[in-house]
Order: sequence, then C-alpha cells, then structure tokens
Amino acid sequence: MQVLTHLKKKLQFVQAENQVLKHDLADLEIELTNKRDSLTQIKHERDSLRAENVSRRQQRGLVSSEELLLDFEKRRQDIIAKREEVQKMQAGHAKLIDGIAASKRAILAAGGTV
Repeated sequence: MQVLTHLKKKLQFVQAENQVLKHDLADLEIELTNKRDSLTQIKHERDSLRAENVSRRQQRGLVSSEELLLDFEKRRQDIIAKREEVQKMQAGHAKLIDGIAASKRAILAAGGTV
C-alpha cells in the first residue's frame, strides 16, 4: 500500500511537472514564432537595403571607380592645359595679323602695291 501511495504521489508530481514543462514549451514556441516573423521582416529590410545600395552605386558613376576618377582628373587637367595653349596661340595669331596689317600699311605708304 505504501509503495502504491508513493507511486501515486510521484505520478502526480511528474504530471504537475509535465504540465509546467508543456506550458513553458508553449511559451517558447510562441517566442520562436515571433522571432521567426521578426527574422523574416529583417531579411526583407536587408534585401531592400542591398537593392538600394546597388542602385546608389550605379548612380554614383565615377566615384565608384578609382581608375575612372583618376582618368577623369587627368583629362580635366589636359583640357585646361589645351585651353591655355589655344588662348596663347590666338594671342600670337592676333599679333601676327596686326604685324601683317602694319606691314601692308607701310608698303602702301611707301607707294608699293600689296
């Protein structure tokens, strides 16, 4: 009889413990579901940010490539140098035109023909 009573008490204890563990398991499953939902949302946000990052990199153009940026700067310096060279040549050309005009006037003033 004592053994049977002891086993019944032990069974009640184990059943009570089992109920507590089932409740804990249910709570953990709810938490797991919430975490999975949160993870899904975070993954969607990550994918969205990645797509935005790719789009912005494409829009950046020259800034995204060091070689292109250096080439652009070199070409810009070349253009500035060529513009200065053109201005110097135009000034020299204007001086030559003035010199030719002065020479023609001197020839005509001396009675010659041009």
